Amino acid sequence: DLLVENPDQALDEFLAELKISPSHAGALAALAAEYLRRGDPAAGMPYARQLVAILPDGLASHTLLGRLLAEQGDIQAGVLELEKARSIDPNHPQPHIVLASLYAKLGRKEDAARERQEFQRLKDREGRNAER
Repeated sequence: DLLVENPDQALDEFLAELKISPSHAGALAALAAEYLRRGDPAAGMPYARQLVAILPDGLASHTLLGRLLAEQGDIQAGVLELEKARSIDPNHPQPHIVLASLYAKLGRKEDAARERQEFQRLKDREGRNAER
């Protein structure tokens, strides 16, 4: 996988893809996620915002935008995006664990505990399904 072996080259290729196809959701998501991974949320933000504009009902688009907002220090806005992601697919574990962390930072202990519990329940269910 190019993102693992040569992330800088992968970024260049995703940017080149966006010049050809500005609404390429995969390239937008990959760029937002890579900048999040690099700890550069400001660089990933435009791609995440464009992804949400293209896929307003997308779990990944709201999850990425929420995580980037939180990384930039706008925890409240990040929570709102992650709550949208959770409502789009309540059975996907990722929004739950990120929300648990953000709720804890906001001092919302009960909400954080509930999200951690739901995350664990979903992960346990995934594990059981994988064993079948």
